[in-house]
Amino acid sequence: QIELELGGKDLRLEGQLTVTTTDSLLHCLTPIFSEFQEAHPDVDLRLLSDARSLDLTRRDADIAIRPTLNPPEHWVGRKVSKILCASYVNQDYWQRFRDAPAEDHRWIMLDDDLDQSPMSKIAMMKKHQEARVTVVSTVMGVFDAVKSGLGIAVLPSYLAEQSDQIMRLDDPERSVVWDLWLLAHPDVRRSARVHAFFEFAAKNITEDLFSVAPA
Repeated sequence: QIELELGGKDLRLEGQLTVTTTDSLLHCLTPIFSEFQEAHPDVDLRLLSDARSLDLTRRDADIAIRPTLNPPEHWVGRKVSKILCASYVNQDYWQRFRDAPAEDHRWIMLDDDLDQSPMSKIAMMKKHQEARVTVVSTVMGVFDAVKSGLGIAVLPSYLAEQSDQIMRLDDPERSVVWDLWLLAHPDVRRSARVHAFFEFAAKNITEDLFSVAPA
């Protein structure tokens, strides 16, 4: 508690700032982190890529940028965007197998608890019940498997749309989405470093980054 109080009263725009996010968001938001670092060279960014729920009250991180529909009540922050998902496939795979029966396609599924992520829910809606399945533990792993031509998968559009090897098979499913939240512990929210990053990220991480043109 003392550490949190002292950290929250730190008005210096310098020192270490730890930000946690997912591997796929880190991949896509690196330009924003880079711009913040250039604007504030005395702040030492420490970027953690981890899908686990880190505990900001224990100072695992100062800030979290996470896709979630239920942000923890003891964190403060703001919702900055919605994250849309759609079905994607490697272009070469689709040219070879587009006419195959739906049950003969392989689907790449995210390994999550009880298939509760938007990726899993949409995949269960889209794939044939007899389709073959490969399960991968991370979003970036699913993305890499699709790029390699292993099969079809539901992916966050912000990630898949960046690849010229992948094509979208349908419009994003807007009935099942993630919200993207920018979060911090209320005690460190008053820190100059945290405040500066919050304002910078909220300005630059916008709906435009996650918008998707119709297929």
